[in-house]
Amino acid sequence: MRLAFLWCVLACCPVVLQSAAAQEKPIAIVGVRMIDGRGGATLEDATIVLRGKTIEYAGPANEARVPADAQLISGAGKTALPGLADLHVHLQGA
Repeated sequence: MRLAFLWCVLACCPVVLQSAAAQEKPIAIVGVRMIDGRGGATLEDATIVLRGKTIEYAGPANEARVPADAQLISGAGKTALPGLADLHVHLQGA
């Protein structure tokens, strides 16, 4: 029983390590319309660079430094909003 458990744990290690490495690969959303949420002007051509849970850059595309190994996602025709959450709830019996 212990041997089977140990085998399962060791078999899963490469998957876990690969998943952790993939999370650290930067993601760049390019060519997106961006609303800053503070009343500023809308940026029609923005770039957002993410690494893990961190936003490394969000601003004009012409000032962005996109890492060479970043996964590129086209934001053409899309809009990025900060902190948009599903706040639609029904409180019953409150």
